[in-house]
Amino acid sequence: MPVVSGLTLLGTGSIPEEVIPGDTFTLEMWWQATSGLPSGLAMRLWWQGDGTHFALDDGPLTGDVPYPTEAWPARALVRGQRTIQVPREAPGGDLTLYGQVVDGQGRSMGKAVALAEVRIVPIEHIFEVPPVRWSSGAVFGGKARLVGVDVASPRVAPGGTLAVTVVWQAVTTMDRSYTTFVHLLDESGRVVAQEDHVPGRGARPTTSWLPNEVIADRFELSLSADLPPGRYMLEVGLYDASQPGLPRLSLDIGGDAVRLGEIFVSRD
Repeated sequence: MPVVSGLTLLGTGSIPEEVIPGDTFTLEMWWQATSGLPSGLAMRLWWQGDGTHFALDDGPLTGDVPYPTEAWPARALVRGQRTIQVPREAPGGDLTLYGQVVDGQGRSMGKAVALAEVRIVPIEHIFEVPPVRWSSGAVFGGKARLVGVDVASPRVAPGGTLAVTVVWQAVTTMDRSYTTFVHLLDESGRVVAQEDHVPGRGARPTTSWLPNEVIADRFELSLSADLPPGRYMLEVGLYDASQPGLPRLSLDIGGDAVRLGEIFVSRD
């Protein structure tokens, strides 16, 4: 569909039908310039629903990889990909993502068009901090506070499963989705069991957290049947799985992981 003189939006790619507040997805847009375009054209985006309006930042028509509009060849197909975040504050229900081309001064050009429709699955936000067996309070990158770690029992048999609940409290909102890791370490610091996942096993990514919200995340560490009896320790941290090298989120006091608690492996 023509959106401004000389510019046509040919279509958009598929997106998830259901999302949760704070989710992100990639919006693919296909453009064609039917004539020379002025410089500085951008796309203004906003979410709109029943009585709700959430504005997003203006950005290049091509999204995450800018391609100045004045350089587009006439009649060429140009693909844009932009990372879109669902508003963290969005209630449950339907939301529509609208876009409108703006000039280099931010003035609206042409008509607004509906780019995507999603159904928001509501989530429960909890702000009360529960008791934990081992408290921490360590803060990772000024973003997430490790309240502590809980286990039903600190004793487990070789070949068994150690259930661990990691309790976080959001310090601020996050634009990146971090992965939590839980390691079981022997007395030399060697990892003997571990589990990594996006909080809530993908259901509560850090991009969905609200300031001061509390998230209790359950892990299940499978122990080897030949794991020697003895004393072990838990290690917890966060890393960015989308970046090369899986960089960890650093602690505000230094380091990139918290060690706490004693786990006893016994055949009894």
